[in-house]
Amino acid sequence: MGKKKESLITNDMDATDILIVLHDIGSKEIKKLIPYIPTLLKHKSWLVRSDILDYIGIYELKQFRKLVLQSLKDPNKHVISYGLMAYYELSGKSALPILRRYTASKYMHVRITALCLAFVETRDKQYMEVLRKIVFRKNCKQEHKYIVINVINYFMEIKSDAGVLSFCKELRKSNRGTNLYPYINSVLAEK
Repeated sequence: MGKKKESLITNDMDATDILIVLHDIGSKEIKKLIPYIPTLLKHKSWLVRSDILDYIGIYELKQFRKLVLQSLKDPNKHVISYGLMAYYELSGKSALPILRRYTASKYMHVRITALCLAFVETRDKQYMEVLRKIVFRKNCKQEHKYIVINVINYFMEIKSDAGVLSFCKELRKSNRGTNLYPYINSVLAEK
């Protein structure tokens, strides 16, 4: 008798269990996750949906491009942001029309993500100026500043662009004494 094949993800798993499985999957095991992706993109937890989109982008699972596009209609701003990043990773420059559309999103979280990605792709200083206006407002949330640093740092070498480096240093200086300061410091210290 053959050994029964064990399922990676089962119906009785809650979001936490699924996230643990996702975080334990290495690049060599990503193929095991592929059959579950369409279902997980519909999971009730936005954390699960966001993580799956992250995997699709990181591992460039181009067969899910249409599902990634559908995720941009998700009611959760985090899912939309991860969807934008995944779509950009799968599409590169051809993602620009979608990114430009989302630079006017009603969700600031999504708008910032789209502006960062559009800047990374085009290096158009207009995008950086809009980001500058957003993050240096008095009432800008720390989470929005974090998104700018995180997205730009993930998709480009900050030190390779003098304008971006200057922007990040200015943001670090204006956030001295906040929880964001050590993060920006660590990003700027990276090689």
